[in-house]
Amino acid sequence: MGRRSPFWLGLLVVLGCLMNLAAWFLPTLYSSPGYFAFWVALHALHPLSLLEGRHTLRLLASGLSALSNILVPGAAYAMWSGSARLRGGIGWGCFVAFCLNGWWFIDALWMSYFADNTQMHYSPGDLRLGYYLWWGSFAVLAGGLLACPGGSPLVEAPRQARAREDAPPEVLCYLCGKRLKPAEHSGRVCTACRA
Repeated sequence: MGRRSPFWLGLLVVLGCLMNLAAWFLPTLYSSPGYFAFWVALHALHPLSLLEGRHTLRLLASGLSALSNILVPGAAYAMWSGSARLRGGIGWGCFVAFCLNGWWFIDALWMSYFADNTQMHYSPGDLRLGYYLWWGSFAVLAGGLLACPGGSPLVEAPRQARAREDAPPEVLCYLCGKRLKPAEHSGRVCTACRA
């Protein structure tokens, strides 16, 4: 098997999932909640929106940003599955999603300084807590998934703790301090010291 992952890395992934879940109900842009922003961003992938030809790059980035939410339940599954390859793939996907979803902030900066008044205009100040929580959840998920080297920390750490509790106590030789085999426990002296 490989090295085991610390339990706190599993909790980091749980924290990232909870951050993402909370962001769905908090305001993201102006006062609209996250689930509404998701539907608006997903609508950008509608074929009629793309056929108009205006702001095609912005529409594609918006749609991909909405689709990046698929990675969150995938991250939870990857953590519990114990597959290092799946965790690595979803972890890198979360990192790419973090970079892609930062586009909203960069676009708000661009629009606040360079857009003319005829375009939809919003600034970084219009992005609310839900957006930053949602955006940060991808960084937390990527960090938690990419730092896990071995099996699932949420499954293996409690299992290892139970195994340590069930193990028989270690008995040492009184004379030399070596660990005794189960057959030698009665005398409390190892066979080498008896001779």
